[in-house]
Parts: sequence; structure tokens; C-alpha cells
Amino acid sequence: MNDYRVQEVKILLNNSNHLNESVIQIAYSVGFSNRVSFNKAFKKRTGMTPTEYINGVKRGFNS
Repeated sequence: MNDYRVQEVKILLNNSNHLNESVIQIAYSVGFSNRVSFNKAFKKRTGMTPTEYINGVKRGFNS
């Protein structure tokens, strides 16, 4: 289930319609119940923290 949720977060982070939402708001919207479980799941599945991922998105490195 967390694989699906992390994938959805990545899609939403790459979507310009969600620029005004915080990462944790997006995480909650896809079903994560707290910040710690989200951060652990995200790092486990992507190899980077949400902040590192976002910085890569802004530079065009992530997909």
C-alpha cells in the first residue's frame, strides 16, 4: 500500500497544480497518517528524503 502512496505523492509533487500544498498535506491526502511513517516510507522507496526529491524535481532530475 505504501508503494502506491509514495508513487502518488511523487506524481502530485511533479504536478504544478499542487505547488501551494506542503509535502505533508500531499502525504495526508494520499493516506499517510503521520509525518514519520511518510518520511520512512518515502526514503525506503526512493532512496532520498522528500526534501531531496523536491529539490531534484525543481532542477528537473526526478520523474
